[in-house]
Amino acid sequence: MEIKNGDEWLLIEGSKEMDWNMIVTDPEDTRIDWLKKEIGEGGLTESQHILSEFNDLPNNTYAFKPIIFFPNKAIAQIYFDGSDGQSSRMDNAMPAVTIDTDQAGNPISARISFFRTLGAHIYEEGTNSDITFHVLIDYGEGFKALKENQIYYAAIAKEQDYVLNHYIHASISNWEGISSNKTNFDVLNGNSKNNDLLLNVIMHLIKKAN
Repeated sequence: MEIKNGDEWLLIEGSKEMDWNMIVTDPEDTRIDWLKKEIGEGGLTESQHILSEFNDLPNNTYAFKPIIFFPNKAIAQIYFDGSDGQSSRMDNAMPAVTIDTDQAGNPISARISFFRTLGAHIYEEGTNSDITFHVLIDYGEGFKALKENQIYYAAIAKEQDYVLNHYIHASISNWEGISSNKTNFDVLNGNSKNNDLLLNVIMHLIKKAN
């Protein structure tokens, strides 16, 4: 698949026969070649654990969905209102795209959204390779590890407003033109319409094997 970025057409590696509507909520789903390294509980790997009954998160808080990072990736700053006694502040996020499809599942457009990490890992399908980073706060190890024009399975929070308030102690509810609430995931899945810029919290990234 190719995506037009300005005047340039970009070939997305590993995109042939990719299911862009893929949503993974089952830690045993075989559509992802999970890491080989186990963490113990239930014999699951770290990347599977976030979807399982063994985590300490509310049920179904996260689901894996394919996203793409473009060339010249950069970190953007977004102003968050503080919550739970925290001060308002500037925070960091990265632009990436999800793919919209027609009813037959054929890609028809790319949607740019912002993604903010929360205690994340970067993994590679079917290996023991991972890089741990807290947030993409600078152009450091986590940022450099992200490959451009590659597909990643991102563990995206399904309840954006809950995760922002409970874990990041922040809100963007007072801003217009940007959305980070429980409708975001439905928009990414094509089940709802919203022309706002989406801000999505993600936990882990798994680089798709090409």
